[in-house]
Amino acid sequence: MRRSRTETRFEVTPNWWRSIREEQHRSLTWTIAFALDGIARKAPVATFRCVICHENIPMSCRASMSMCGRMSHSACLDCLQMYLRMRVEEGRVDELFCPCTGDQGCAAIATESELYFWLPAETMKKYQRFVQMRVNPRLRSCPSCGANCSPETNEEGAVDPQMTCAECNAEFCYYHSNAHGPGPEACAVYEREIVRQQLLNAEMFGTKPCPRCKIPTEKVSGCNHMSCKCKVEWCWVCGKELDYVGWHYNPLNPNGCMQFQDEPISRCGIRLMVFCKLISLPAVLIGLLLLVCFHVCLITLMVLPALFCFREIGFKVWFGAAVLIMAVPSAVISLAWSLIGAFIWLLILPCGAGFQHLQFLVAVPLATALSICEGVLENDAPAQPPPRLPACPIPPRQATPPALNVEP
Repeated sequence: MRRSRTETRFEVTPNWWRSIREEQHRSLTWTIAFALDGIARKAPVATFRCVICHENIPMSCRASMSMCGRMSHSACLDCLQMYLRMRVEEGRVDELFCPCTGDQGCAAIATESELYFWLPAETMKKYQRFVQMRVNPRLRSCPSCGANCSPETNEEGAVDPQMTCAECNAEFCYYHSNAHGPGPEACAVYEREIVRQQLLNAEMFGTKPCPRCKIPTEKVSGCNHMSCKCKVEWCWVCGKELDYVGWHYNPLNPNGCMQFQDEPISRCGIRLMVFCKLISLPAVLIGLLLLVCFHVCLITLMVLPALFCFREIGFKVWFGAAVLIMAVPSAVISLAWSLIGAFIWLLILPCGAGFQHLQFLVAVPLATALSICEGVLENDAPAQPPPRLPACPIPPRQATPPALNVEP
């Protein structure tokens, strides 16, 4: 008995896999569309870049000072409030500038109405007290209730250190607040302890007192140009106040210091330094010539900002092109003088020259350019506005800011 075999034939369609892939694609597309159908679609939100945290923030949170008004100087409301609150809590009530102060000639400051809207009432009370203390430096804040108190004076006009608050009758010291008990003897003991601790800190950490307010200052790194909270500029090496920073660190100044000098020089080293400054006069002239050439390049390339319609990128290209043009000759000239300075240092090495003399001789052109630029920038810095004394007690906070650049 034979089994009949049925022959089954399959007709293979050309490119049959394409139809299967298309079917899978349609099925996947339908599934995704069905899943996303119930999700609410949101329109894109306009954002800006905060100048403090550098994050993209919605325009509804944008805030800027009314005296500034520049979109590029805008910050998010949280960052601007934190920036102003920290300034007030540090007592810097005369430095409530725009976060980008100096950029594009900006010298905007926060108005009093803006501060009342942005800052909490407790911070504004501190602001009021600090402003009054700026106007009258003899005022002292009571450590108990925080009220400003005026000290009593004797017939000669001297201040009586023992103060009593008129609000809460708390006793404290005019100079040391509540750091010690009442009485002149406790004040004298505490003063001796402060002097002893300052001497220990100077020996242990290498601190030096500010020449004006005598606050101990520690230098961690950087140049010798120091800036104190009492608004005085002074030199770390010689400890003197600086009326003109650029001239003090200029190699032409025989009584000046080096801006990156690590430690004081001996008397013999000072004489050798004066000799190095005299013999480095050609290098100083070279540094001045390089600065003049750089300004000539800037004047010659003034057409570049116009090509970019005087936008910010145009000024960056303009300045960068001048720097590139002067980079090669400046590097060659500085390298050539470095070799000459090293040779001069070898000649005076038997006379007691040290590493600081070598550092000065090698970097004379660069030090000249840096000192001149620092002096120019110091003179072009915007003047700080005088502190504002409120004429009335703290008013209630307003519901809306008066004339603020805050987007709805």
